[in-house]
Amino acid sequence: MTWDTYHHVISLKTTPRVGTPDKMADSQSHRTVGRTRKLAPSQRRHSCEICGKSVKNRASLVIHLRTHTKERPFACDVCGKAFMEKGHVRRHKRIHTNYKPYVCDICGKSFNQNTNLRQHLLTHTDDKQFRCDYCGQSFTFKANLQVHLRTHTNEKPYTCDVCGKSVAVKSDLDKHLRTHTKERPYRCDICGRCFGRLFTLTQHERRIHAEM
Repeated sequence: MTWDTYHHVISLKTTPRVGTPDKMADSQSHRTVGRTRKLAPSQRRHSCEICGKSVKNRASLVIHLRTHTKERPFACDVCGKAFMEKGHVRRHKRIHTNYKPYVCDICGKSFNQNTNLRQHLLTHTDDKQFRCDYCGQSFTFKANLQVHLRTHTNEKPYTCDVCGKSVAVKSDLDKHLRTHTKERPYRCDICGRCFGRLFTLTQHERRIHAEM
């Protein structure tokens, strides 16, 4: 074999031909241009027709829609308070039993929800990055700062539908509403007496059952 013949054979082996993998790959890439790739069920998103919010699955969309319809299909069998999700009822029931399984390792304070414990743990740190521009007081959480600011602005965004009274904090509105509904969701495990506020139950247990 001459030197020119050798180079000719090598060029034939290294030059892509019609039907070779290189050509087929190029051809396949051209065919897929402009097509929408089909997503796996786990990758599909579901959008709310009311506000456009996108959620990961249909079950999450059903729950989200209740924020618009105000539907609350899950009710507490003790006090009748209704919720959008079944899990919320389970957590709510702990206020009736005073069950607080989440305990702070630093001070021993207990909570009925893990999220409340995690927030509480931050109070043991010196990280208070949210500062009031009016008085200079600092807070660990932005939500606490927002509530505090209302003491300066006198803003009261929560209004009672029964009597029209306005308050600055949502939890205060919940407590106020019980003066109309006579709901007493906090029950003493020792004597069975019920109270409208958790603070009142705690005071009752300390005064009446302290020696037990």
